[in-house]
Amino acid sequence: MGNPMRYLVMALLLLAAGACGSTSTDAAGPQGESSTSTSSTALPTSTIESDTTTSSVEVATTTTEAVVTTTVPATTTTAPPSSTTTTTIIPRSEFIHVAATYLCVLGWWDGTRWVAPSGWPDDPITPPPVEAGASFDVANLTGTSTAIGGLPIAGPDEFGPAWMMDLEPAFDGYGSGIAVSGGLELHPRPVRELRPESLDYTADTAALLADLGLAEAPVKITRAVAVDLDGDGTDEVVYTAEHPDLATSVWEDSDEYSPVGFYNLLAIRQDVGGSVDSLLVYQSTYTEENVGQATSVFPVNLNAIADLNGDGSMEIVVDGSYYEGVFASVFEYDPRTPQPDSVLSCWRGA
Repeated sequence: MGNPMRYLVMALLLLAAGACGSTSTDAAGPQGESSTSTSSTALPTSTIESDTTTSSVEVATTTTEAVVTTTVPATTTTAPPSSTTTTTIIPRSEFIHVAATYLCVLGWWDGTRWVAPSGWPDDPITPPPVEAGASFDVANLTGTSTAIGGLPIAGPDEFGPAWMMDLEPAFDGYGSGIAVSGGLELHPRPVRELRPESLDYTADTAALLADLGLAEAPVKITRAVAVDLDGDGTDEVVYTAEHPDLATSVWEDSDEYSPVGFYNLLAIRQDVGGSVDSLLVYQSTYTEENVGQATSVFPVNLNAIADLNGDGSMEIVVDGSYYEGVFASVFEYDPRTPQPDSVLSCWRGA
């Protein structure tokens, strides 16, 4: 049978040789396919000596660590837009201020301009922006008071383009003042009545009349007030003048509507840069050029002087009559202009 030890050694060598062959399957590649590789490990050196053989098998183990890279998409966070609240502080002069006399609602100041009510006869209806029960401050030439306004209504057909509004307490006819909503200080500076007979404005008024074609007309000052209209620290004098016979003349037997030479006017005596002169505001005259025309002298009354829009300057309010009607107007004073502008007006008539 031979040497048993020798057969044992050979059997061990054959077993070792079979164990060294291996087949491994790698992880799937990028496309999911399997790849197979076969590796062989060289047999270790065997030393066989007589009677004693030492066999050593060295197994090299290789560990491959798969590195897994995970890509995480960047997260972008957009903050919500900031919420900003803008609060507009409206100056006092930018509130709506409705102005009315006993005749009509003249109009209002909307914050940037004067606005007249419309709706007559074919314009779109724009009623005054004020509700019944609104509070009004009332100013005339002697002081101020308060009143409650009713609902403005459009005048009947026989009246002109007018919106009317009742007040409580009510106005008392011509010259009874002007009512303004919005809580303004209507008299930021005092208004002082002057005695007309104490004023010597004959030369200035005569110069105005000459420019109107009435160089020979006599002068009579009928009313005057002193007030600092524009707040420059110097008083102006607002006055009315008329022909001395205007209020008492009766000319039913005349073919003319007024005698030639009759007039009525309103003027401002002002001091601008040390130069004193009179500025014509309103006039109604009957001259030779008017003969044969259907016209007459329309008297005007100084109704009130007040700051109607809160800008610090004081406006001049007048009312008067014409033919079978009545009217009211507001004039805005500016010493830099040759004549004050009429910014609001209304009229009522048959």
